[in-house]
Amino acid sequence: MNLNIIGQYVKAGRNLTSSDMDNILIGKGLADAMSVQVGDRITLVGQAQHQQMRQRTMNVVGIFDLGMADIEKQTVYISLAEAQSLYNLNGQSTEVAFS
Repeated sequence: MNLNIIGQYVKAGRNLTSSDMDNILIGKGLADAMSVQVGDRITLVGQAQHQQMRQRTMNVVGIFDLGMADIEKQTVYISLAEAQSLYNLNGQSTEVAFS
């Protein structure tokens, strides 16, 4: 049985799939703060291996609502393949969280 806790709280759009590329799932708190809706594009910026800054503009495919805006502002989801590509970690991972 597959269990995805965040997927149960998607209120607009859809949940991510493992094959999603160029797509992002964000929290309602962040969506509200940025005035973003499903179908909009946002740029994710982060630090890659060896301190390089990386960025990618992605499609918002879903918005989840946990009823905790502060948490929702801090957490976004992208597929593992997208993260590996974005942060130049092909075939690697530095952290995996299961929900």
